[in-house]
Amino acid sequence: MAQFSVCRGLARVDARWYAVALLTAPLLMTATLFALSLTSPIFLPGVFTSPDKASLLLFGIAVGLGAGFFEELGWTGFAVPGVRLRYGGLATGLIVGGLWGAWHFLVVVWGIGSSSGAISLALFVPLDLLSFLPAYRVLMVWVYDRTGSLLVAMLMHASLTASMLIFGPLAISGVPLLTYELVFAAALWVVVAAVAVANRVQLSRQPLRRRVAHPRHRWVRTSGLSTLNEDQIAERGARMARRDDREYREYLREEQRS
Repeated sequence: MAQFSVCRGLARVDARWYAVALLTAPLLMTATLFALSLTSPIFLPGVFTSPDKASLLLFGIAVGLGAGFFEELGWTGFAVPGVRLRYGGLATGLIVGGLWGAWHFLVVVWGIGSSSGAISLALFVPLDLLSFLPAYRVLMVWVYDRTGSLLVAMLMHASLTASMLIFGPLAISGVPLLTYELVFAAALWVVVAAVAVANRVQLSRQPLRRRVAHPRHRWVRTSGLSTLNEDQIAERGARMARRDDREYREYLREEQRS
């Protein structure tokens, strides 16, 4: 399927979706940390306890933008539309979210150092990666379903990465670190449930393939491949991809109007 450009539909995306993309992670993260800080000051957000707040902010924003823009070219620009054709929104978020966590496996192992504390890395790393990333990806898939904007997805990813670096508690490891991430994950799943209830839809709604007639299926049924040479097959394949893209965009416009 042909993919969307980064800025496609920029003018058509309502400002509220940019607010959702940019504010979901920092608001939930700070709320989680301030609630946990009532039990111990080690949970205070890092930006409030850092001696060099400006550098922390600049570093977090720079890394967040880089990770969000480059990674989402693959995740939302390629993986999500393909998986979404076969599965519902919830399943797509879980599948891509699991792959997203696996993608960061070596980075987390190399970067953790002694952060796992007394917890075995074999337990700490999977919980660290798969606690909140799938839940956040489910929300990202929902936002992308509603907007069709790759840019919004990039900003939502950037917001999560930047928030983790800016608000993550300093010098926290082991059980406290895992506690913070699991509570943050629980908060994200509460938001997922609230979104489903507020919109009166099931996030596990049927895959797009069942809702949009797939041009590839019509072509295969009505065309004799044995009569085509390689150039003709390639040309028909290109037309099929363009039709796929148009029908997906039409579906997204209908979703935005509903």
